[in-house]
Amino acid sequence: MIFIGRWNPLLYYLLSYAGFLFAVEISNPDGVRPKNHKRLRWVSMGGFVVFIYGVVSWVQAVIATMPR
Repeated sequence: MIFIGRWNPLLYYLLSYAGFLFAVEISNPDGVRPKNHKRLRWVSMGGFVVFIYGVVSWVQAVIATMPR
C-alpha cells in the first residue's frame, strides 16, 4: 500500500483483520477443537470492537470536514 501511495492505517487494519479471520476459518479443524480456540474467538471479537471504533472515528472525521 505504501508503494502505490494508498497508506491508510484503517485500511491496513481492515486487510490484516480480514486476513486473520480468513486464517482462523481455514484452520478450523473438523475434529476436536484445540485448547486455544476460545481465545481465538475473543481475539476476533476484540478485533471487531477495534474495527467498529475505527469506522465510527472515520465517519466522525468525514462529518467534521463537511461544509456547513
